[in-house]
Amino acid sequence: KISDVSDTASVVLKDAEGTTTTSSIIFGVARDVPLAPNEAYRLGLNGEVAGGFLGGENDFYKPILNAHYRFPMWEDLEMVGFVQGRGGFVKTFGDTDEVPLQERFFLGGANSFRGSSFRELSPRDPVTGDRIGGDKFALFTAEVEFPLLKEFVKLTGALFGDAANVFAQGQDFELELFYAFGVGIGVVTPFGPVRVDLAYNPDATAKTGNETFLFHFNAGRGQ
Repeated sequence: KISDVSDTASVVLKDAEGTTTTSSIIFGVARDVPLAPNEAYRLGLNGEVAGGFLGGENDFYKPILNAHYRFPMWEDLEMVGFVQGRGGFVKTFGDTDEVPLQERFFLGGANSFRGSSFRELSPRDPVTGDRIGGDKFALFTAEVEFPLLKEFVKLTGALFGDAANVFAQGQDFELELFYAFGVGIGVVTPFGPVRVDLAYNPDATAKTGNETFLFHFNAGRGQ
């Protein structure tokens, strides 16, 4: 249900106002391969299919591919590298060509593109400036982790770089990416890992958000 849309909002948001029903199947398959201590890779495919014989009012399919590789870098300093790539798209079928607003992609935040705040990396309406989401995305991460403390608490530091973009419906999928770089500190607690990141966005724009420096707090979840 989408309601209370402003009279000055984007046409995309106005058209989405109301109540619709989605009936879907969500699936996932992954392959995890440990190679050595601190070395492993993972390939995964997640997807969702909605509508058609499943019923509901929204007809679409949405595959998302994820791959990452963790590897030792400088063993004397216990440095570990991590690279990850994610990408996906959503496409409708049936009587409509317009991807439902709630099924579009918005990136940004601690577990996404750290050069933007939560869900701020998005195509924007050229008239109103509202974020309207995209129907495809690409996200890449490279990171180096190293221990800071090991005796009393497991404290780690990190240097990272992110690159990402969300593409509007009808826009070609191109590697025209936005970048962010930063540092992080993580600690393992009895309640799970906790991490803080400070990111620098060298190209703060209306699409990524106008903040040059961003602070992210992440509890209980890793990459």
